[in-house]
Amino acid sequence: MSNGGKQLRELIRERGFKLVAVAKAIEVSYETMRTWTHTAPIDKLFRISNFTGIPFDDIADCFRPDPNSQGQTEPDQN
Repeated sequence: MSNGGKQLRELIRERGFKLVAVAKAIEVSYETMRTWTHTAPIDKLFRISNFTGIPFDDIADCFRPDPNSQGQTEPDQN
């Protein structure tokens, strides 16, 4: 399973933003933002995108399931 929150934090840092500043801009606490691991509220992800200029698709990719993880099923071919 992916760790979307960690990937998101890394993406934000790579773009030169501090997590505290992003949390304040999207009106959540730094602690709340740090608790996001496998999912996060979509409205907050949009606000992160708007504040940082990071494309929303890049942010959403942080939370997409890892296709190589166990428990994944093959798509229905019917």
